[in-house]
Amino acid sequence: MSVITNSFFKSVTVTVVVVIASIGFAFITNPTAVFIPRHQFEFQLTDVADDVNVSYLDIIEYGSYKQGKNVVLYIEVATEINHSTPGPHYWLTIVAKYPNDDTAHIYWNEVYNGTEQNYQSDVAITGNRLEVAFSIDKFIPKSYMVGIEVRASGFISEDSSPSARDNPLKTRFLGII
Repeated sequence: MSVITNSFFKSVTVTVVVVIASIGFAFITNPTAVFIPRHQFEFQLTDVADDVNVSYLDIIEYGSYKQGKNVVLYIEVATEINHSTPGPHYWLTIVAKYPNDDTAHIYWNEVYNGTEQNYQSDVAITGNRLEVAFSIDKFIPKSYMVGIEVRASGFISEDSSPSARDNPLKTRFLGII
């Protein structure tokens, strides 16, 4: 029985050493093969209240979350969303990056009169909250979400969030951590 046990432990030890050596070699020759990029879908951010004089343009919270095959972008303003004609524009912008490239690119969702103008995404308006359901399938291959930017603009005033274009691309070790 001890011969089988010793043989088994030797083979497990050799297998573990080979796997660790393979990961180390992969990391040295191509670190991106070990660190797998991933989307950052979950954001909940706040904006300074009362920083603009038009309450339906005054952003108080914005963010995003994954729901099925969509990333839902949202914006909340101080009072009820105005979607009359002619009304303000609300922009909910996804900031994305490619692996090994710090240059950001954007998916610009513009909502005017309750309709998303660029990707025909579904829009929901409830009180002071506007949501856009952006299909994950619309991401360019190997493009990963790193942030969100929002803007509310009317004829006499505007409010916007800080830029997210310097956000880093997140990765996971072997796609698991």
